[in-house]
Amino acid sequence: MMILNTISGRTYNDLNQYPVFPWIIQDYTSQELDLNNPKIYRDLSLPVGALNPERLKSLHQRYDNWLENSPPFLYGSHYSNAHTVTYYLLRMEPFTSIAIELQDKKFDLPDR
Repeated sequence: MMILNTISGRTYNDLNQYPVFPWIIQDYTSQELDLNNPKIYRDLSLPVGALNPERLKSLHQRYDNWLENSPPFLYGSHYSNAHTVTYYLLRMEPFTSIAIELQDKKFDLPDR
């Protein structure tokens, strides 16, 4: 996966192009996984939001009923951006300092 990330231009030096490691396993109940069994892997032709039919239905309903002045969308943000990276890595430097910088020099509001 890291080779694909590198070839595609993703790098640890740009938080908006941070390496991506997609969820590939769909079996979270078995005690042991047979990595040669294709049934344990998720369908990589679908985005994560489309794996659950109920979730996909709600995304389409929101899209179809969009009343705002901006164009409708299925997903509200890109899966890789500086805020997402710092959110998941907040407890490690330099991500703590970067998160503070992104939030106007203070920690984000915890109630949000």
